[in-house]
Amino acid sequence: MLVAQLNLLGQRLDQAITRLQPMGLQTGHRQRLALELRLTHALRRQWQGKAAPLADLTQRLARVSPARWQQTQQNYLANVRRRLPTAYAQTLHQHRRQLADLKHNLHPDQACDRLIALQQALMHTRQNLHRALLQQQQIKHHHLKTAQNVLQALSPQRVLERGYSVVEGAQGVLTKSRDLTAALAQSPTPLPLTIHFSDGKIGIHAIKKG
Repeated sequence: MLVAQLNLLGQRLDQAITRLQPMGLQTGHRQRLALELRLTHALRRQWQGKAAPLADLTQRLARVSPARWQQTQQNYLANVRRRLPTAYAQTLHQHRRQLADLKHNLHPDQACDRLIALQQALMHTRQNLHRALLQQQQIKHHHLKTAQNVLQALSPQRVLERGYSVVEGAQGVLTKSRDLTAALAQSPTPLPLTIHFSDGKIGIHAIKKG
């Protein structure tokens, strides 16, 4: 509205200056009129530049006016008041149902039955564990017995029990006849030997027959 009025006044001023120019005004008056015209145009451009921000500000003030804010808050409160009873009723119903479920689950008879079932399951688990331990013990005992039999079968003592003997000299066990012959040949005196049997050992002195 203000911009339109300024434009109208500017147009009238331009028309008046145009009519006065043919009248032969003095140079000073012309310069004064030209200066006023330039000032008028400058003011018009300045107001036109501020018109759009002023219009936008006016619209924003209308949107955030106290009356509009109050109306928005009233609508929000009315919506809350309308939804509150329904939400309260739903929450109360849900809590009552949960309470009923808890009471049902805490029934003494059901609690006793569940306790008995848990005790039976525990006893069954203990029996299975004891049975598994016995089986593992039997398996390990069998493995140990087998290992002992193998060890006894490979023991030199079992060889001696079958009628064999072991001849031991100063350098160790003599396993071959040529070792014994060489030891007798090298010894200037009777060669001390130890003969091992299954029930003990004896010491002898061996000499080489001529």
